[in-house]
Amino acid sequence: MGPLASAPDDVLRDARADAEFTELGKLAVGGGPIGELTVAASAVIVSSYSDNAVAVIDADGLTVRAVVALGGEPVATAAADSRVYVGTTSASHDSVSVVDAQTGTIAATYPVDLGITAVAVSRDGRRIFAGRSGRGRADIAILDTAAGAVGAIDVAATPGVVVDTVRLSPEGRRLYAAVSDAHSSDLRVFDADAAGLIATVPIGSPIRDLAVSPDGGTAYVLVSHPRSGGLIDVVDTRANRVKTTIAIGGVPMQMTLNADGTRAYVVDRDDVLVICTVTQQIVATVRVGGPASSVAASPHGGRLYVADYCGAVTMVGVAPAKTVPLFGAIARELPRGAGVRELQPAV
Repeated sequence: MGPLASAPDDVLRDARADAEFTELGKLAVGGGPIGELTVAASAVIVSSYSDNAVAVIDADGLTVRAVVALGGEPVATAAADSRVYVGTTSASHDSVSVVDAQTGTIAATYPVDLGITAVAVSRDGRRIFAGRSGRGRADIAILDTAAGAVGAIDVAATPGVVVDTVRLSPEGRRLYAAVSDAHSSDLRVFDADAAGLIATVPIGSPIRDLAVSPDGGTAYVLVSHPRSGGLIDVVDTRANRVKTTIAIGGVPMQMTLNADGTRAYVVDRDDVLVICTVTQQIVATVRVGGPASSVAASPHGGRLYVADYCGAVTMVGVAPAKTVPLFGAIARELPRGAGVRELQPAV
């Protein structure tokens, strides 16, 4: 845990939805509680644990385009362009199904040995990374969709270790994995091309989610501390260390970033907390009238989609955030009394 950057108590305890966010519509999807929600192109893909299928929803009209049956229970999703990669598990086998969000059909299915726990995909869709656990070990399978080859990154050769989340850096060169056992957790940094370990960043508390900034310089690790509640460990990915920790409280379960990385959206029970990653403060709370389960931001940043355990998806409009001029932000960080010297006229 790094130095604590906490929001004021009144913000933490009574953060109100501000005018930046407006509910635009709600859709009762059906199929039971929604576990995963992913945006791909002009569609929103939602999966329900109790229903071996995903629903493809029109991102503008908030209507169901198609319901796609899967070969097992969906446990993890990742998007690349107009396709969503869905990790499924069943009593007979596990696999990654590729759902075309435009046609509402399965474009391909890749069998995976052991139990899938997490999924990430490269931007071009050529490489799929699937966290796996079973038979007393944990690893990350690498599926080359073009060559049909399968490799693996070893994570642990002991039972009880789980790869909870995997994320790729924007350029696809580094793979970040949240790894946990019964006692602790850490962030593993791998070379995605060489499949080798670069660094291990100790975290400690259970990791709930992980997001990487658009420039690849920062990883945000959402954790649930037994005493402090929700925290976000901010990791410098160049130094591979926690540089600060944002205290958010509550019981957070999932997190995503907006397109430019200036906002983190965190699911916390019935709410979605909005955190400014520049000031590291909670700036708003979005309430959707139900127990939230997952949140995703549109690629253009103008909308949020929030799924809940009642089986509904709420579309929220996002107005442009009020920004702080860079000079003002720097000036506020100057030591007390430092001041700013007045420029002298040129001679």
